Amino acid sequence: MEKVSQELGVSYNYARKKKHECVSRLMAQIQASPEFAFIKTH
Repeated sequence: MEKVSQELGVSYNYARKKKHECVSRLMAQIQASPEFAFIKTH
């Protein structure tokens, strides 16, 4: 994350926070998908 934050020109904490937000949003979308529900039940 340190290298990413340097490449983007943002602070380490900001990059870490944004990564966490993206991963959380992605997990919510995956869990809300019909395919996930199907896999989970089979």
